[in-house]
Amino acid sequence: MMRYQGKNALGIQLANVVGGNIIATGQALDKRQRVKKVVVEYDQERARWSAVSRTDVAQATQRAFDGLPVGLYREGGSLRPIIARDAEADRQRIAGQLDLVQVHPSFALSTAPLGQVTDNIRLAWEDPIITHFNGRRQIAVQATPDGVTFQALRASLIEKFEAMELPEGFDLKWDGEYDSTMRAQLSLIPGMVPAMVIMTLIIVALFSAIRPAVIMGLTVPFALIGITAILLPTQTPFGFMARLCENPVF
Repeated sequence: MMRYQGKNALGIQLANVVGGNIIATGQALDKRQRVKKVVVEYDQERARWSAVSRTDVAQATQRAFDGLPVGLYREGGSLRPIIARDAEADRQRIAGQLDLVQVHPSFALSTAPLGQVTDNIRLAWEDPIITHFNGRRQIAVQATPDGVTFQALRASLIEKFEAMELPEGFDLKWDGEYDSTMRAQLSLIPGMVPAMVIMTLIIVALFSAIRPAVIMGLTVPFALIGITAILLPTQTPFGFMARLCENPVF
């Protein structure tokens, strides 16, 4: 999985690059399917003459459909919210005529129709969820290698990704299996040096000479011959576990 912290359009562009790769399957974004929303364009000049604020417009549309909480009702040991909204028949009637929704200014006794204080009312697409990674908004592009290792899939895509010009403030990070592998390999480094020193001291103490320890150390690269002879015929990737088993320190 590769995480992209930036705009949706660039995330879709990355998904198209992954989708065009023949060894990648199941490519998808973590944004899910986009949904429609009603966009009310507030007209500041006309709304000022009617003493209608943006908050008044928001409350009017919320009251008409979702409803506004106006109190609490106690039922036994629990509290239930009291929601005030238009009746079902009224909601169905004004669904196609949103400009008829009445807006009640905060410091006025009369109402004004929504169409009088707005410039336009339209439908627009939006993402149903907003995901974050390390406190920043992000888009995750996910894919599964088809018959190859993740390293092979990443090698076939990394040049195209690095060739993309990202706007200032945006960056690209490889996550998933790549990040887990890198963390696992880096976690082995702190223990390798002490382990090698201890093993060398034990060998020197057993043989009372440093030459046996040097000879044993020189035979370590030959372990790759046996591992390659097994992995090559079976087409098994030389992954993290193979490296772990090949290293005599562990």
